[in-house]
Amino acid sequence: MAGCYFLIQTKPNSEQYACQFLVDCDFEVYYPKVLARRAHAGKVDMVVRPLFARYVFVANDGRGPFYFRSAPGVACVVKSGGGPVQVCESVVECIREREDARGYIVLDEPAGEQPLKNGDRVRLTGDRMTGFNAIFSRKLARERASVFVELMGRLTKMIVSYDDLVRV
Repeated sequence: MAGCYFLIQTKPNSEQYACQFLVDCDFEVYYPKVLARRAHAGKVDMVVRPLFARYVFVANDGRGPFYFRSAPGVACVVKSGGGPVQVCESVVECIREREDARGYIVLDEPAGEQPLKNGDRVRLTGDRMTGFNAIFSRKLARERASVFVELMGRLTKMIVSYDDLVRV
């Protein structure tokens, strides 16, 4: 299949290491990254994170996955149906089109929706606490959100799925 990429699973936190080794061996590697907010020790900063943790794309140049399946940092070549998974070049190009000038993927909010802001009134719709009204505090990593729900006469902080919030 010409114009495709193999999907490689790396060892934990070894994406950059595996990519550098593969590039040094003259493989074309695509490792999409995003900038994410991190709050730690009272400070908020931006850190680089992989778009797909532990996964990178390696261009199929005809040599096949045999040449890189045991490379340092590589855990395995992702397989399906007994053979290696091959991702079409058009899929990789769609991801690349979302890169900004610095090479980071830009993740937009869904079209037509304004992101929730601190203080917005929301209703919980997930399994837990369905129907309760809350006050949105902030969006957290891994599609979670911090909200304040009034329980027993006082505001209680809860962590819920961001997708379970509906603006009221």
